[in-house]
Amino acid sequence: MAATWRFNDHAEHVKMFFDCIVVPNYMEFYELGLEGRDRYGDLPKSGWNAAAAIYHMWEHLKDEWRIKYESQKPDAFKLLREVTNTYKHFKADRAEKIKELHTSRSFDVSITDVVHFSDGVPTNAKHNDGKIKVSIHLKIELIDGTKLDMQDLLDQMMRFYIDILNTELGEQGSLQDRIELFKAKRA
Repeated sequence: MAATWRFNDHAEHVKMFFDCIVVPNYMEFYELGLEGRDRYGDLPKSGWNAAAAIYHMWEHLKDEWRIKYESQKPDAFKLLREVTNTYKHFKADRAEKIKELHTSRSFDVSITDVVHFSDGVPTNAKHNDGKIKVSIHLKIELIDGTKLDMQDLLDQMMRFYIDILNTELGEQGSLQDRIELFKAKRA
């Protein structure tokens, strides 16, 4: 006997799945990348969890919504399906578009020059705050050589689902609003 969700209506289930499953998995990946953390392969694991949750959100939508929005699915949908199924079934030989996934780090160095004034005359005093921001990315290389960032694919799908929820459930807000709401709830 399979377990089932018990809700008064399907719309309530869709909202719960998005808010309690999709958004937290997306946020874990989003924050790991921003913080530059990848201990023990956290980023690929988190990326797969986010991809799987976001990809499977489609199956939780009402049938009539899937029919209505089928032609509007972003290209990211097919790529997330391939990522999800490759990890789930470990069948890399079935790849249609994706050649490999790998992590990459980027470093942003901010240097602030401060010019001091003495009696209205600038001096040559400078200050280097030397702040370094490390971010980490899960990159996807397609068979045709195109390189994509997993975060961009996840963002496309999140915006797509948020637009559906805004339209069908009367929700309001953007992806950035959801991120801020999630952070506020967690604080």
